[in-house]
Amino acid sequence: GGGGGAEDARALPRTLVRCARLAHCWGQVAWAYSSHGGAARSGPAPLPEEAARRLSVLHYRCARKLLRMARTNGGIYVKFGQIASQQPQVPEEYRLVLGALQDAARPRSFRQVRRTLELELGRPLGEAFEAFERRPAAVASLAQVHRARLPGGAEVAVKVQHAGIQAQINADLVAFRLAGALARRLFPKFEEGFG
Repeated sequence: GGGGGAEDARALPRTLVRCARLAHCWGQVAWAYSSHGGAARSGPAPLPEEAARRLSVLHYRCARKLLRMARTNGGIYVKFGQIASQQPQVPEEYRLVLGALQDAARPRSFRQVRRTLELELGRPLGEAFEAFERRPAAVASLAQVHRARLPGGAEVAVKVQHAGIQAQINADLVAFRLAGALARRLFPKFEEGFG
């Protein structure tokens, strides 16, 4: 399902752009932490409270970069941000900032929904459903749900996976493995709870 090879081919440029955004964002985050570590070692050692405050500010700043990137990239990036915001081993500043992603999914246009469903069902929407609500009842990072009525009158909820999402997920997972390796270097406790 999901549109097949043509949709996958159309998703490739978007996937490459999202991967480039991820690499750029993680590069900025890695640079910020490496610069922070270097600055903390030069000159007299800061007081513990001052060092903790600086680290907290750095966490917030980097978390906001990740939040912007996740919102821009959408899909699985939002999903992983949502998951990260609920992990106790992730610094509190990240959990607070990324928590904004819990209700961040944007609906796809009805035109996109119609095209996806007609490709999947192999027939026009009007033949498959007696009625189909244009406005989604619920929206998530990877799909959305519409209320509909089947011929014969049965009321149903139709979950529509966002077009091209499977191709995006496959490529994005490779990028996330690389990002995860960087996260483990930045936050040694990151892997606790996942092992």
